[in-house]
Amino acid sequence: VGGRTKADFDRPGLRIATFPGTAQAAVARKNFPRATHVDVKPDEKELDVVLSGRADATVVSTIAPQGIVTAARNELS
Repeated sequence: VGGRTKADFDRPGLRIATFPGTAQAAVARKNFPRATHVDVKPDEKELDVVLSGRADATVVSTIAPQGIVTAARNELS
């Protein structure tokens, strides 16, 4: 996606993955109301939804991103 600003993500056609009912989902819906919101299933990981092409971006807690990227290192290379 290559977004750098809030406006890059708050646009029709951009898909943002979050677990429904979480703080991250609420933040995504509030800050990116024009985007399409994709619910992540309980047995999935947010990044897997992005890597599979079902979403373009995800919103995670501020303490989680490094762990998510590290766990998916092989898939991101």
